[in-house]
Amino acid sequence: MPGRAQRKSSGSLNPAAETDAFKLTDLQAKLVNAAAECVREHGIHAVRARDVAALAGYSAGMIYHAFGDLYDLLFTLNQQTCHRLDETLQKVEVEDPRRCLEQMAIAYLRFAHADKQLWRAMFELRVGPEKIVPETYKANVMTTFARIPAALVRLFPKLASTEIDTLSRVMFSSVHGIVVMGLDETFVAVPLAGLEAQLCGFVEIFVAGLEPTYAQ
Repeated sequence: MPGRAQRKSSGSLNPAAETDAFKLTDLQAKLVNAAAECVREHGIHAVRARDVAALAGYSAGMIYHAFGDLYDLLFTLNQQTCHRLDETLQKVEVEDPRRCLEQMAIAYLRFAHADKQLWRAMFELRVGPEKIVPETYKANVMTTFARIPAALVRLFPKLASTEIDTLSRVMFSSVHGIVVMGLDETFVAVPLAGLEAQLCGFVEIFVAGLEPTYAQ
């Protein structure tokens, strides 16, 4: 990409990319909104700095003024998406931990289905080794998915935290994989209602399989 779009990153993400969704300047907010529109339209791999800037009504150089580079901007967009996902999962208020896990899996699926490209962007954004992922972004991700181990602790209170962490990662990876494949319209797309039933069935089997070994 010509001009400033070829500017090499300094190696760490601009501090602006670490601010949360409520602390963006007007310029940053306009660029993030434009980036979201571009991602929804074309997917994150096709997003170009000049297209985002033009959609927001600026030259490409304004991205480097506001964020540092395009990746900083996209990390900020992903951080906003993660925050929206967290708000969605917070709405799951089910006392029974098993049902809570099922409802969180369904909420995750519905979020992904409603905004596929932005959801995919959270996992598909790739940066070079010279870049540093913002600590606030890592913290947001950990907070969002902390509800899984919280439910597992209630089901299996005798398990060590390391075991709970491992089981949580396995459960999320499995749910995520089901959602990814189920929403893949190219080969194996599954109707939403069918996916929800499959996710509930998976959670039931996952928990039931652990009970003989880990239940009280």
